[in-house]
Amino acid sequence: MTATVDKSLERLRERAAAEGLLDVAYATADSPFGTLLLARTPQGLVRLALPSEDVEATLADLASRISPRLLEAPAQLDEERRELEDYFEGRRQEFDLPIDWQLSNGFLLRARRGIAAIPYGETRTYTDLARQAGTKVMLDFQSSWYERDLRAVVRDNIDLIHMVQLSDFVIGTSQTGDRAVPGDGDIPLEYLVEMVLEAGFEGAFDLELMGPRIEDEGYGSVIRRAVDRSSELLDRIERQSSFTEEEYLHEHISGLFAWKRCRWRNRLALYLPDEI
Repeated sequence: MTATVDKSLERLRERAAAEGLLDVAYATADSPFGTLLLARTPQGLVRLALPSEDVEATLADLASRISPRLLEAPAQLDEERRELEDYFEGRRQEFDLPIDWQLSNGFLLRARRGIAAIPYGETRTYTDLARQAGTKVMLDFQSSWYERDLRAVVRDNIDLIHMVQLSDFVIGTSQTGDRAVPGDGDIPLEYLVEMVLEAGFEGAFDLELMGPRIEDEGYGSVIRRAVDRSSELLDRIERQSSFTEEEYLHEHISGLFAWKRCRWRNRLALYLPDEI
């Protein structure tokens, strides 16, 4: 009985595809790190979901963004699964599959095309990809403060850095998303801020406040302390500089507070309204 039902379903899938009634076919594929979900349209492979991604949520997203005419049809993805198997077994270094890029656009499309063009066994930096995609980057101190030759990287790519993200991190914290108020952690923020300013940075500084440590203290207290600490840091750097030109720029950030940028070597001071 089961074999009969399986054959009937397979005939249904084949008929749907032949008559143009199937917009998205999907199937699973084994990999060394778990089961992958593959989806394709008549234009090519449109989605590859990793084992950590929720299958039902992925299928619902495909139905919403592409078409509800979606069906599990393993035979429609035989070539994709074969090439993946060859790759994981070391028999293949390049893929010959057509790609449907419709889920990507703008910057994301340019970035993904750039990543897809990296030859097997080679690497590219974020700045390489940014230049190729024609976009800027954000320098996140929390993710980069310990990198080798960071000063040289910043100096050589200062034209790409649009924003610098200020946050702190306590060494030994198990969660990378557990930020700390500037000055409460171990990141040498003053050294790093001086480094980017000396390289000629003229963009904005952004405060990133998130995670259990922040939530335990409460956002009101955290924002006030973070603004005060950041302003004090930038004041110290300003006093060491010889610039006297001032520029003021008022912006609202997520409705929480306004910032005023006083440009003496790109000094940024942050201010809170009294009600927060």
